[in-house]
Amino acid sequence: MVSLLRFREPGGAATSVAWNFGMGAALYLYPALLAVTARRRNGFATITDLLTKTRVIQKSAYEPREMVAQIEEPIATTDEMPKVGPYHVLAPLGADGHGELFLGYDTKLMRRVWIRKTPADAAHVAAQLRNAARPGRLRWLQGHRNGSGSWDAYEAAPGTPLTSLLRRPQPWKNVRHWLLDLSTEFAATARDGSMPATLSLDRVWITASGGAKLLDFPAPGAEPGTGAGPAPNDNGGENVPLLEPAAFLNQVAVSALEGRVASAEEARNTAPRVPVPIRARGL
Repeated sequence: MVSLLRFREPGGAATSVAWNFGMGAALYLYPALLAVTARRRNGFATITDLLTKTRVIQKSAYEPREMVAQIEEPIATTDEMPKVGPYHVLAPLGADGHGELFLGYDTKLMRRVWIRKTPADAAHVAAQLRNAARPGRLRWLQGHRNGSGSWDAYEAAPGTPLTSLLRRPQPWKNVRHWLLDLSTEFAATARDGSMPATLSLDRVWITASGGAKLLDFPAPGAEPGTGAGPAPNDNGGENVPLLEPAAFLNQVAVSALEGRVASAEEARNTAPRVPVPIRARGL
């Protein structure tokens, strides 16, 4: 009521107009006044920064991945070493019912390789895998098929099998990167039809840089008894993965966060029993 009476007075109306004009001008002058003290030597500090002795900065949320293994150095080879194709064989890495895995060395490009020896009648590696160049899958280098034997060479990414890291709980800041890499690879396999026949913990390789790769055979050095064989398909008798990708990702999360090997049943029905960030609980 007081303001209404003032507007009816000649002097009050003039004061109101001046006040409104001043407030409107302040909206444009205030940002300019803030930058009066901004200099390169003081980090472009404004008046409020100098008065409060604070700074407003913009920082990237990028968090580097932790190293899980040492990078392997090149080694010397001799002609006396056994060879598979153009590669020198350094050591056996393990065997399963479908083939043997060896550590090899490429003397031309000075890099380590994995050599997968299979029976002579083994099928060729699918074209989708031969052409795959994704972070979540091993890079196929070359292969050979003949009556005496068959083999395929893959890049040897430095790292460790996932099962060797399940002896103790792993922090979420590491596990979230593994889940992201695996889920990205599953999305790619859905597009080109390169889904592995078996999804199991012993077929996940954690690289030295903290990434995760999905393998089509047991990882070298994987703990025995952590694999999961394929389940029979009632429709045609063919083998299908025992776990679906979503359940397998949950199995990886439960196993890594709790530091144990979770079963296939737990993967379908159990969530991790350890605290995880609120933003990840609905994942």
